[in-house]
Order: sequence, then structure tokens, then C-alpha cells
Amino acid sequence: MPSSKIREDLRFLGRISDVTGHDAWLIFDPLQHRYFRIDKPTFHLLSMWNSCDDADALLAAAQENSGQALDAEYLDNVTQFLQAENLFVEPLGGHWSLYEKRRMAKKQSWWQWLVKNYLFVRIPLVRPSRFLQETLPFVAPLLTRSALVTTAILAMVSLYLISRQWDLFINSFSEFYSFEGVLLYGIVLIATKVVHELGHAYTAVRFGCRVPTMGVAVLVMFPVLYTDVSDAWRLRSRQQRLTIGFAGMIVEIMIATAATLFWIFLPDGAAKSVAFVTATLSWTMSLAVNLNPFMRFDGYYLLSDMLSVENLQSRAFSFGRWKLRELLFGLGEQPPEQMPGRLRKTLVLYAWGTWVYRLFLFIGIALLVYIFFFKVLGVLLFVVEIAWFIAKPVWSEIKIWWVMRNRIFSRYRSYASGLVALGLIGLFFLPLSTNVTFPAIVETARLERIYPPDAARIETILVTENQNVKAGDILFQLQSPDLLQKIEQTRLQQRFIEARLRRIASNRADQDNFRVYKQQLEASKKNLDGLKKERSRLIARAPFAGQVTGIHSELHVGRWVNPEQPLATLRERGRDIARGYANEAAVARLVVGSTGQFVPEDFNRPTMSVRLGRISGTNVTAVELPYLNSQNGFGIPVIQQDDGRYSPAEPQYDLRLIVDDNFQSDQVVRGHVKLQARPESLAVQVWRQVLGVLVRESGI
Repeated sequence: MPSSKIREDLRFLGRISDVTGHDAWLIFDPLQHRYFRIDKPTFHLLSMWNSCDDADALLAAAQENSGQALDAEYLDNVTQFLQAENLFVEPLGGHWSLYEKRRMAKKQSWWQWLVKNYLFVRIPLVRPSRFLQETLPFVAPLLTRSALVTTAILAMVSLYLISRQWDLFINSFSEFYSFEGVLLYGIVLIATKVVHELGHAYTAVRFGCRVPTMGVAVLVMFPVLYTDVSDAWRLRSRQQRLTIGFAGMIVEIMIATAATLFWIFLPDGAAKSVAFVTATLSWTMSLAVNLNPFMRFDGYYLLSDMLSVENLQSRAFSFGRWKLRELLFGLGEQPPEQMPGRLRKTLVLYAWGTWVYRLFLFIGIALLVYIFFFKVLGVLLFVVEIAWFIAKPVWSEIKIWWVMRNRIFSRYRSYASGLVALGLIGLFFLPLSTNVTFPAIVETARLERIYPPDAARIETILVTENQNVKAGDILFQLQSPDLLQKIEQTRLQQRFIEARLRRIASNRADQDNFRVYKQQLEASKKNLDGLKKERSRLIARAPFAGQVTGIHSELHVGRWVNPEQPLATLRERGRDIARGYANEAAVARLVVGSTGQFVPEDFNRPTMSVRLGRISGTNVTAVELPYLNSQNGFGIPVIQQDDGRYSPAEPQYDLRLIVDDNFQSDQVVRGHVKLQARPESLAVQVWRQVLGVLVRESGI
């Protein structure tokens, strides 16, 4: 005989189909505001529970109505379910102390509550049922099929028009890199999310559901709005439930469409700026954030409804753990639930994807916690975050494996998995890494362009392209007719003065001007020497030994050139160098003379052989090479100082390398250098990195 009666206030909401295609029923508990899905035999048991005084009679009646064989064990399982979910009028045997024990078991210490909830707290703000009911007629036209079709058409039109001026649209982002821009984005974000939540709420009310609360949830120290539409589970129509889930995103897309059209047609000004911010936020939030199925946002509930799997994550995690054990140990256990094969695979993949996502998410959250708090508390919370949300679930699964150890060790696959695990651990500790890579540039040590000193005419070309020359060799001989004429005039003037000085003894007038003639002669000689020097400058010589390149194909004898037109380029041979920056871990593994390759950023250029020539004794205080500055989108992460210099975000050492190959470029080429180094394991690299961060952040 059933030992206790089922509560009379429980509501059976009707028959639906579960994921296996069989009939199922929903039970609504109004006191706890919870929904339970039960199968056909359980439904018949519960429907006759209070009317039967004998357990055997109850089983017989339920078996006859359901057409399935039921036994005492099945009845015990149903009884435990009712007791666990508080669905009895009073606890079994009248032991009310059981509820107190259960309450005490669920009671948490302050530190346990803090660990679980400091990153996620729900704060109900309003009970909007009456407001939603009274205002529903005003927004009902927006919840129709015609409104949805109109939005879809306008969205496609707006996106097409945006594509016609995409560059202008994208460049508008730079206008909001300011405090005012961030403030505007914040205001628009709050307004958009309020309308988003109202979209869920109005759609739920339209289908007859109750919306008990709306409020704010603090997620990772960031406030987000939420709407309680759990009453949607009472709806038999999956399409209606999906509509409620999509409603928030549909409203955001409506806002995004309208804002995009306003941006296209509005003149420049404040209104256009608001439209731009609204459009970008609405598109990104509706598509990138809300559709994420790995967090309990709209995407999660939509996926749950589309798969017809309530409590999606917990059930998927059960399948994920089951499949993992089967892959590792081959235990041959039955799945946690009987489901179609394709759905079972989907749940397994979803579980594994969620685990990977959560791993990176919780690590990111831990870093955020560390950054936003002072060091000691930040480190403590970081450790708590990693231990509670990552290490604890892993440890829980390992404890289950330990309980199952006898079965695990009896399977051959367990030993194969163990060998693979040992192999991976061995790879982690084996010194396999024999190279280090760091950003660098290659440039010619000495490069000089040869220019004519003045406008002149080419008289002789004495070199050819790629010809090797010595220092002082003549490359080009130039002439300037004006200069030659000045030289000839100066020589004639000098001869005239010398002739006067020779006849000074016979000419009284010349004797009186002797001193003047002497001064004129000296000036003429100096002028002639200057003109000769100027003419000698028209002989282009090699300032150093090297290779002549870059001779213009149109240069020929008799052509006039000007001082702004280079005649050729002289590059010094055998002295091409590379410069780069490497961190402490890389420098510790390098020795002078290490060989390697320089891989240019431009893949059209060939790689070059290099040798390490020098390592700076101390870490640099500023990144002197702008090409390797992260501000230019490449190389070393830097922090701009008050004096305008860029200091490296972590210690870096200056490295000089010798380029063994011929560097065919008169420009600086940037890329990465890969050098041979002392072998090191991944474990040592991870340990050095972690230890370096701990030492740096602790202030030691």
C-alpha cells in the first residue's frame, strides 16, 4: 500500500513525445515552480496513487492501463523519486525530521556559498506579470508572422546597402575609441538588452505562460539581465517554445535592422552615431553571444528545445562521461538513457565541446578575477577558480574510476589507453624542442645611393649592373657645360692678369696697380681651384667596396640628370645583418654561433641562413626597432611610456645575427628567425613560464 498520498496541487499538463518517440507527461509543481517529465507507466501509477490502498492493486492497475510489466522494484524507484522531489503530502512514515536533515545537508557554509556564487548571482527586480498583460495589446503587432517577414526583408536590404559602403561603416569604429564612445556603447547595450528580455516576456505571455520575475544576474562580475520564462515548459507545442527562445534575438535583429537603415540615410551627426552603435551592438550580441549553446543563454535553451532534451547539459554530461569511459576502458556499460543513436552522438559531442569551452572560459575568468583584484586576493581567487571549476570535476571523475578499478584493470583497452597516456606524458617531459623562434629584421649593414651633385650630363658609364667595385673606383663621369665655360673664362682672366704683371716694368700705369693685380690673380686662382673641385665632384666614385645595383635602364651617355635622380645603389657585400628580440627562456637555450634560418613575413621572399653573432648582456629597456613593435601589428608586446618610448611587456634581449646568404633588397625585411638551441621539454618550458609569472607578479 502506498505509504503516503501525492499532493493534490500537482498539475498534470498533458501528453507529449520524448526524444525516444514514446509518450511522456509533464507534472508541474506550483510550490517549487518546477516541471517533471515522466514516462507512461509512471503516469498511470501516479494517476491512481491516491485511490489505491494496496501496493499490489496499484501495480496491477497501472500495468493493465500502461500495457507494460511493472514490479515492486519499479514502484520503489517511483516512490524514491516522489520523496526526493517533495511531491508527497508528508514524508514517508511521517518522519518530518527527514526534511530538516535534507535542509541541513543542503546548507552551505559562507565560504562554499561564496565560491559557488561570487561569479554568478541572480537578483530578482520586478514581478512583471500585470504590466505585461496590460501592455501586450500595444506590442502584439510586432509579434506576428507579417512583422517577422517584413523584418527579414528589411534586414537583407540593409545588409546589402551596408555592403556598398562597407569601408566607411568599418572605419566608423575608430570614432568611438574614447570615454564618450564607451559610455554610449554602455547606454545602448543596457537599452538593447532590456528590449531583448521584454521580447522573451511578451512572447511567453502571448502563449499563455506566466513570467514570475525579471532581474539582473551578475555573471563574471558583469551584470546581465534575465527573464524567468521557465513556465514555457508547460507548452505542448515545441514551435511555441522555440518562438519564446528566439524572441529576444528577433527583437534585437529588428532593432539592428532599423538602426542600420537609419545609419545609411541619416546625415552625419549625433543621431547617426547612435544608430551606428545600436546597429553594431545588436548584430553582434544577437548573433555572436545569444546563439552560444555552451552557456545558459538563449542558444542553450533553443538547442535543448530543438533536440527535445530538457536538462540538456546534465544529461549530455552523463553521456559524455559514459562515452569517455567506453573509449578509454571498453567497459561495455549501457548508456545512461535509451536514445536514438544520432541523438546520443550529438549529446556526446555537445558534452565534450562544452568541457573544452568551459576549460578556456574558466581559465579566462580566473585571469579576470586575478586582474581585477589586488595581488594577494587575486592569486587566491585564481587558485580557487581553477581548483573548484576545473580540478574538482576532474577529481570527481577520477574517484569514480577508482571505485571501478577492478573492472577497469580487467580490460585490455585500459592497458592500451594507459600506454597512450604514458606516451603523451613522456612526450611532455622528453626534451624534444630543439629550436627557438623570435621576431627579427634583416637589413644591409651599409647601403648608399649615388646621386649627381648638380644637374649634369652623363659623359661616361664605367660600371654595369651587379658589378663589384673597390673603394675609389670611378662609376660615372659627368659634365656640366656651364661649369666648363666658367672654368675657361676664369683661365682666360688669369692669363690676362699674368700678362699685365709680366709687362709691369715697362708700363708706368701697371706699376701703380701692381698690388691690385696681385690680389686679382690670387682670387682668380682660388676661383679656378674651386671650379676644378666642383668638376671633380662630377666624377662619381665608389665610397666603399661593394656591389653596384639599381642602375636605371634609361641611363646612357649624353643624358641629363638632376640631383634628385639616383644613378645607382652601392651595397656593401658580406655584411648583411639581422636583429631581433628574444625572451629569457629562449636566450637561456642559445649560444653564440647557433645557426638557423630567417623566414621573411613576405612569403614571396626566400628564406636566408643566419648565425647568431651576439646576445646583449642585459634585457633591453626599450624596443628600438619600430618594425618589431606590437603597435605596428607585429613582434614584441610593448607598453608605451610617458616619454613616448615603447618598453617590452616582458624582459627581452637584443640579438645580432650574421646573414650568410646574399640579401637582395635595399629595404628592411621583417620576419622570424628560427635558431638551433639546446633541447628542452615542454614540461620545463611550462614550468619556467609559470614560475616566471609567479615571481614577477609577486613582486620578488
